[in-house]
Amino acid sequence: MNINQETLAARNFLKSPKKLNERINLDFMHLQRLRKIRDQFGGGTLQREKVQGGQLPHSPVTRIIDQITDLEREIDRELLEYDAIMSTVKQAIFYCDDDREIKVLTKKFFEEKRVEEIAEEMDVSETCIYDSIRNGLKKVKRYMEANGLKGYDNGAGQED
Repeated sequence: MNINQETLAARNFLKSPKKLNERINLDFMHLQRLRKIRDQFGGGTLQREKVQGGQLPHSPVTRIIDQITDLEREIDRELLEYDAIMSTVKQAIFYCDDDREIKVLTKKFFEEKRVEEIAEEMDVSETCIYDSIRNGLKKVKRYMEANGLKGYDNGAGQED
């Protein structure tokens, strides 16, 4: 088994907050669009429904309002999940006992910097950065195994 396959679970684990954040952002954009539609087209319909004694159960505006409510709940759930994942990922990174590995993993997976950029910033060779990533990922994998974590597959399970 080569190093990439050996550390794939750890890589995906460290990428999972970013993937979940992307999903939250997409849901939030969808929510904004639904609210805009509701505001643009709902005014007259809402007024008619009030005169008729309440919302019509199958009106387009009622369906949009239901979608908005469902999406708000989903975003709240995703935000709680994001907070829990970030907490666990931070613990896993700090499981590394080497300051360089912690710094390199943070720059690589949270700041999304390329190896070349990290090497230049830290004034070390790219080989040194690759070694720090490999060693750090092995430690993250050990942390995952020790804590019964198989990785988060919230759409984040694919290697880029």
